[in-house]
Amino acid sequence: MVLISLELLGKCTNQHKRRKDEPLERYLRRVTHLYLNNKQIHRISNLECCQSVRALYLYENSIERIENLSFASSLNNLYLYRNSIRCIENLQDLKELSKLYLGYNAITLVEGVNELPSLRELHVEYQRLPLGEQLLFDPVCMVQLAQSLTVLNISGNGIVSLGPV
Repeated sequence: MVLISLELLGKCTNQHKRRKDEPLERYLRRVTHLYLNNKQIHRISNLECCQSVRALYLYENSIERIENLSFASSLNNLYLYRNSIRCIENLQDLKELSKLYLGYNAITLVEGVNELPSLRELHVEYQRLPLGEQLLFDPVCMVQLAQSLTVLNISGNGIVSLGPV
């Protein structure tokens, strides 16, 4: 299990060069892209110092919960595919989020994303569902998303009718 530390964060960006005399905390405040994919991370934590992050790559880890992202008010793209997430939660503060990648997790119900006014793309393909089950959708959530979504990727989820979508 890997914990997210300041040192790890400093190694997981290549967008901006850190100046020799620049403290790590100041550098991390201006980073806009964090590449924390495939790091064996189990929990989202210790990212508060990255207040300018616009793209957060947390795919191919062992994350079970979406949490501790309320600081990321400028976040546009969130990549959480290929984790162990079971529930879509704790996204209500991400008002600028436009692309959300949650494919290849264990989500059974699409809900909670209606609180994201800027969401344009939602990817929930190939969820690890119980045998014979299909991905379900909260009707209230989907009515609101119909106003903003341009891409909804639901492939590989056993859906035989688009009636509930």
